[in-house]
Amino acid sequence: MVVEEIKTLEGAPIRSHTKPVSQFKNKPLKELWHKHFFSARFVAHNISNQLIGGRLKALVEEIFDPVKSTVVTADMINELTHRATVRAFESRDSQAKLTGEWIVYKRSTPPSKNFLHTWVSLIFFGG
Repeated sequence: MVVEEIKTLEGAPIRSHTKPVSQFKNKPLKELWHKHFFSARFVAHNISNQLIGGRLKALVEEIFDPVKSTVVTADMINELTHRATVRAFESRDSQAKLTGEWIVYKRSTPPSKNFLHTWVSLIFFGG
């Protein structure tokens, strides 16, 4: 989905699913900016990010609440599986918090449509 993120950086009216663009804070990268783009190999990482901070434990306790049932059922397991994977990923996506690889670039003045191509080429093709 790198192409979609590049289009958003160039002003296309496309909804980004990843974190907002940000500038590096420390030297030697301080003059550079980065924008996340999503790739499938980061599905597990994004799900994990969504479930940290006690959220997975709270989800398990909610679904397997002994007040609701003293027996673990297939429906309970299916609900946990769905909410801890599909819904966790969808939640992160709807909040535009997907993470993944970076597009690293230097903003130019005046803005140029070609400045990203150089950095993407450097990142992906080493040249």
